[in-house]
Amino acid sequence: YGVEYVTKLHGMVSRHLSQPFRFVCLTDRPELLPAGIEPIVIKPYPGLFGWWSKVQLFNSAHSLIGRVLYLDLDTLVVSDLSPVVNFPAQFALVPHVGTFNGKNGLAVVKRFNSSVMVWDAGTQDHLYHLWSRSIARRLWGDQDHIGELCPNAATFPAEWFPRMSDLGGNKPPTSAKIVLVKSP
Repeated sequence: YGVEYVTKLHGMVSRHLSQPFRFVCLTDRPELLPAGIEPIVIKPYPGLFGWWSKVQLFNSAHSLIGRVLYLDLDTLVVSDLSPVVNFPAQFALVPHVGTFNGKNGLAVVKRFNSSVMVWDAGTQDHLYHLWSRSIARRLWGDQDHIGELCPNAATFPAEWFPRMSDLGGNKPPTSAKIVLVKSP
């Protein structure tokens, strides 16, 4: 995804989150980010799908503090994010919905969709420290890794996160907070 996705997501968050926040972006190209968006510079994992870089979110070396809201770049924020940010759980994700079974013989742990996550910084560091390339050779994606290590993590109400493909061109329901553009 290009910098235009980062800029649009920043605008959506700014419109739908009234509390003060820092907007940071995991990137291997920090020089492309506009002013007001802080980079967290990461190196992609050669030979692995890009979403595996998401485990870097849990690396305490990146100095994230307080409550952390993570959004994939291909999400559409459509209403107030406060209920998501302030969800009463130390760690919460979107519940898995759908029938995706993975590819290339990689296992899928059908518990979560990691397109939207919220957690208290420093509480999920094990997701970074226990990750290895061998996990990526066994599992389809980061949400499967999270599903194995945090099977009892809280899930947000599913109605907050309709899928674009399920809307059929209609407006999202009033309960929606974020529209998920792609299905995992």
